Amino acid sequence: AGFHPCKQHPNQKESCCIFGPLSSSRSISFLKGKAQSAMAEHLPTMNIPEMDRQHQELHAAVLALKESPKCVEELGHILDAVEAHFQAEETLFEQYQIPNVITHRSEHKKFLALLRKTHEEWRTKDEANEDLSTDVEQIVKSTAKWLKIHTSAYDAPQYGTFFKDGEYIGKVR
Repeated sequence: AGFHPCKQHPNQKESCCIFGPLSSSRSISFLKGKAQSAMAEHLPTMNIPEMDRQHQELHAAVLALKESPKCVEELGHILDAVEAHFQAEETLFEQYQIPNVITHRSEHKKFLALLRKTHEEWRTKDEANEDLSTDVEQIVKSTAKWLKIHTSAYDAPQYGTFFKDGEYIGKVR
């Protein structure tokens, strides 16, 4: 029995919707079979296996951008996956009354704005046949760093104390 906070399927114990692995629920096609070493990189745990797995997948997807011949398209897929992941996290905020989330949400919004802006800039440059290699290198570095800092400063402390082995150990609304 795993953790499944989806309000549409509250009695379901298996993953569905946005709570499943991002590589299967989103079009991060290049993630499958690539960047496996990146998947092994340690990120702090939320004590929710599916969410921890999503963090690993997002990290691997970002690192794999350097190898992707379709980096503009893949960044769009990463953006979709990040939006889905943040939606899942924010569902947990509400459902389990996780405290002190105002700054956490603000960080999500700022990061999404950066990814949207970057994606739009990349599309423009790609259409003009401009070289994106420096841009890719920069976003990979800054995004990987952001994910590590965010999971350490926000996700692990806020969720790690409320969940154990994927089970909520606090009081539900």
